[in-house]
Amino acid sequence: MFNDFHQYKDLLESKLKNGIITPKILFNSCSFIHDNSRQAPAFYDNTWSTIYYYLGQMVGDVENICEVNFTLGLFTCAFLKQKSDLKNFIGFYPKDKQNKNIVPFRLGRSNIHRKARKCNFFLHEGGLYDDGFIDKFKKINLDMLIFSEINSYNNTLEFLDYLYPFVKENGLIIVDEYNNKEVKEATNAFCDSKNKKPFVFKTRYGTAILQK
Repeated sequence: MFNDFHQYKDLLESKLKNGIITPKILFNSCSFIHDNSRQAPAFYDNTWSTIYYYLGQMVGDVENICEVNFTLGLFTCAFLKQKSDLKNFIGFYPKDKQNKNIVPFRLGRSNIHRKARKCNFFLHEGGLYDDGFIDKFKKINLDMLIFSEINSYNNTLEFLDYLYPFVKENGLIIVDEYNNKEVKEATNAFCDSKNKKPFVFKTRYGTAILQK
């Protein structure tokens, strides 16, 4: 991982601004629930999800990743486009009595294993404080923690607070949809509590990166 992420910020911004790769290219081998998803506007926007691809070009060894709100694992797949050394992947899908969505996790599992064939795949569908979820972290310190599709202040802050201790020193915490007002306020409040400042990038929905 990075010793000091700050020195890579300008390079990453340049790649986002000038890069020509699109999500349609990145995810050409990924599985989707509906194939017409590939025609969505985001798939032609070279600022959506490509930040993970460029990070994959720049970082050193990354052995352990957790993706919060895991479904298809697209962000991790974009990152793994340049990597094959992933050892452990933890997908977390928060679920309670109010959330009864049925998610075809087999597609996400297949997407991850297509990029990292030998990695151990763990899926937790349930609560943040479930014993079964925390047990997965007892022997795994995260190199990268990815938050996607979190859209409330309380959830963002709660997840950051609880999962931050499981990230390695110098590891990266990536918050997608940072342009969402509540997500931005919660992320900034958390960073203030750690006396850190997030690196913010102009992606389709905004991306903030915090280095532990």
